[in-house]
Amino acid sequence: MRAQQFPFFPLRLLLLLTALALTVAAPAQEAERPDLETRIAEWEAVNERASTALANDFRGRDLESVKGDLREMISAAAAARRSAEARLAAAEQQLESLGEPPGEDAPPENARIAELRAQMQRDASRHEAMATEARLVEENGEKLLQEIAAWERARFRAAILERKPAPVWPSVWLAAGRDGVALAAEVISAPLRWWQARVEAGTSWQQLALVGGVALGGLLLAWPLRLWLLRRYGRDPEDTDPSYARRLIAALADGLANAVLPVVVLAAVLLVLAWQGLMTGLFGLMAYTVGGAVAGFVLVLGVARAALSPHRIAWRILPVRPEHIGALLTAIRLLTAVMAVSLTVLVTAFFSGHMTDALEATVFLASTTAVAILAGWILSPRFWTVSVEASQEASAEGAETDATAAASEPPADAREARSWPDRIRGLVRLVVMAAPLLALAGFGRLAFFVQSRLLGLGLIAALAVLLRLAAREMLERFFMRRRRQFGLSGDTTEGGVRIAVFWAGFVLDLLLLLPIAYAVMLLFGVPLTTITLWTTQLLTGISIGNFTLSLADLIAAITVLVTGLFLTNLFRRWLSNRVLPHTRLDIGARNSVAAGAGYLGVGLALVLAVATLGVDFSNLAIVAGALSVGIGFGLQNVVQNFAAGLLLLIERPIKVGDWIIVGGNEGTVKHISVRSTEIETFDRSSVIVPNSDLISLPVTNWTHKNRIARVIVPVRVAYGSDTAAVAETLHRCARENRDVLRHPAPTALFLGFGDSCLNFELRCFIGDTDRYLDVRSDLHFAVDQAFREAGIVMPFPQRDVHLQGGQDHGPPPGTTSAPSRPAGASGGGPESGDAPE
Repeated sequence: MRAQQFPFFPLRLLLLLTALALTVAAPAQEAERPDLETRIAEWEAVNERASTALANDFRGRDLESVKGDLREMISAAAAARRSAEARLAAAEQQLESLGEPPGEDAPPENARIAELRAQMQRDASRHEAMATEARLVEENGEKLLQEIAAWERARFRAAILERKPAPVWPSVWLAAGRDGVALAAEVISAPLRWWQARVEAGTSWQQLALVGGVALGGLLLAWPLRLWLLRRYGRDPEDTDPSYARRLIAALADGLANAVLPVVVLAAVLLVLAWQGLMTGLFGLMAYTVGGAVAGFVLVLGVARAALSPHRIAWRILPVRPEHIGALLTAIRLLTAVMAVSLTVLVTAFFSGHMTDALEATVFLASTTAVAILAGWILSPRFWTVSVEASQEASAEGAETDATAAASEPPADAREARSWPDRIRGLVRLVVMAAPLLALAGFGRLAFFVQSRLLGLGLIAALAVLLRLAAREMLERFFMRRRRQFGLSGDTTEGGVRIAVFWAGFVLDLLLLLPIAYAVMLLFGVPLTTITLWTTQLLTGISIGNFTLSLADLIAAITVLVTGLFLTNLFRRWLSNRVLPHTRLDIGARNSVAAGAGYLGVGLALVLAVATLGVDFSNLAIVAGALSVGIGFGLQNVVQNFAAGLLLLIERPIKVGDWIIVGGNEGTVKHISVRSTEIETFDRSSVIVPNSDLISLPVTNWTHKNRIARVIVPVRVAYGSDTAAVAETLHRCARENRDVLRHPAPTALFLGFGDSCLNFELRCFIGDTDRYLDVRSDLHFAVDQAFREAGIVMPFPQRDVHLQGGQDHGPPPGTTSAPSRPAGASGGGPESGDAPE
């Protein structure tokens, strides 16, 4: 009886463990449902509050706090949905392991199994409901965020397009003057009121000392760092012909030393002031605004000086005419100052509550007019030349007039090459200079927005172009230094490096495009909520049936594939160069092992990439099975060659380095791939032979098992020669050749009697087939020389040709009938004793 019950013991143990697990998990599952219902109720309340705030234009709620609550809710709902989906998948897997329930005609199912099945079905239904409810909450939150983003865009457009009084009437200017005087009075009295507030609050000198200490410490740290940057990466006065990448690095070091470091010190001081709470009221607002304006002024001016390099011509990275560098720097300095002052006035007036319509209209008109004049001056064609090289050459010549003339009259090719940058610069200049007309009509915000965004877009584009050019040059230098490691050496080094730079630069362009796109969107006022939603949708992807294709998964899959291929290539090279040469395998076996490892690595990388992409392998197997028929018919030759290539790598009837003859092609095997085999002939031409031909056609392999080959030298000697002497001479010629093997020993064979000669053959073996033609040629030379010294004659065939025309009626009249005889012949027939020829 026990023997009969023993086979059911594993099933009973499984049922017992499952029942215990369900018993233990039941209270947790029962408690989980109310907890989820409570959380869903809270999430619905968050959605309701956000919807109410949106309907009221956020008059009673802070916009950022509402968006923060929605993001937290979406994140929590997504986590709950993923957890429920994972549990649902586990429950469905357990149900699948139980199999299908018995049919109507089948015996009834075991009670415990039926109870277990029912419990699993209830769990699956509960988890599915939980996932659905969490998904609905998540979708409602995302929809609300989209509506908030649309509201922000609409509010931004309305604010930009809002029209103020046209500053063409004297009344507007008078009202602006009164408002400006009131603002100035507030600004002048702000420091005194701030100091009185600080005295009343009991500001300690320790706080002020901390601010001063931070400023002093920042200067003490920044100054040595500045000197180190300029000394290590700055411009070298002795280098008169630096590369573009070196110039850009020097400009970057100059910008960091003279622009970024001062801004960092100033930002540290402002942060300490904000942390201490010392700057309050209107004076605090003015301090932070002026500090930001000063930081922007220093940053822009420092970067401009670094790019223009007014004192070192060879290190310039912008195509500026050398005679106008001083004027251009002055224009940039004035433009930056105007923008800084305008922003300071606007921010101070707006946040202090003194911004009136008249004051705003006049300030925008004045600032946009000044920006239009200065920006039009900066973008004038007289400042710019064809290229950086032209700027340097004009400076090196030292002839300002000639350089100006040459730059103003560029050749036709140069005009055509720079037509599109000139057109873009001219269009930007026209729009910037026409913007004050909008301000004059009352659209000051729109005018200022257009001017500032176009100038900012120009700066972003210039930085992007400079970084791209520098990255391309650095990539070219990198691949030129590492060309052997990347397999780019040889006669095609330049072309291979160019291709490698192109594709690596293409990847860098894609990586550079993403932050540029985000910067441009932020610059043109796209709300951060909209950008976040677009990014989420882009990363989340689109659903195609049960498969979701997202950019994040695609990037991850491409990264896994490229990394896998790179590691496979490294492993194959390490195996070929470091491991296999130290084994007893021949070169063909080593190539087969390395190729097999490469194919295995590529296949593994593809599988991992597909798995990272989220493709279900079961569906992939179904698709592969459906396509197998089409592959069998449409790609029959490809599949046949692929299978033959695998057989060649496994059976190795031929291998790399073998000397083979197939289909009239003779040469050395250079490479065996999965589709074809490359044979290099002795004429140094490559013959690509399909692998199926190497399997189905006869192949002569001179080096299949070993590299020993037999050399046959046929020899003919005249009748009457000493045959023993001939054989000995042939043996001696073979023995004296150092490439001829002693075992098996060379042999001289007397094959028979020919028409006019005695036929011999010298047969010997050599150890390396690569020496086949050389040994055969050496033996021919040796035999010819030995026969000459021994007086052995090698005859050549002789034939007597008689030409007859029609019937023979005897000799013509007047001639004798005696037959002609060869020279030196005597007698008239065989009896004369003539030896046969």
